[in-house]
Amino acid sequence: MGHSIGGALSFKVAERRPDLVRAIVALAPASMEVPSTTVPAAAPDKPVIVTREVALQRFANSDLFPKHSFENYFSSLVPYSPRIRNAAVGVNDDLKLDRSRLEIWKRIPVLFLVAEEDRTVPNALSEQTAKVMGLQQVTLGRDWGMPGHAHLFIIERGNDAIADKVQKWIASK
Repeated sequence: MGHSIGGALSFKVAERRPDLVRAIVALAPASMEVPSTTVPAAAPDKPVIVTREVALQRFANSDLFPKHSFENYFSSLVPYSPRIRNAAVGVNDDLKLDRSRLEIWKRIPVLFLVAEEDRTVPNALSEQTAKVMGLQQVTLGRDWGMPGHAHLFIIERGNDAIADKVQKWIASK
């Protein structure tokens, strides 16, 4: 199970060792099919720091985000690897799908769960990844009747109902 970049990393683990993976729950997974981008590369020798403004715009944009907890959430953010950031925006190929191994996704059950209000991994990018992998993208609002969520649906109001549905999916596999 992985959220955001962790979702993409879960897929990469399964590509490398599918014999050790029984199923994947990818929650708002970072795109593994990022189109060519004009986003400049992060400096390889400097950690990437998420500013307050970026956190508000990309992570706390949903009306379901617990705004009273934003400062606590923001204080939990740590600088992260420029290599991971560059992979997430398509500057390098570290997270791209291995198209020679697409048959894996016919054998491993995958819950590919996204939210309509996600500004970090827009649905169009997620959908592109799911399509290439031959997977169905499950959208919280459209498919599960839980609209209004964004990238951090794992901590937004209503996350307990989402967790219940995810647990039921896991139990069915």
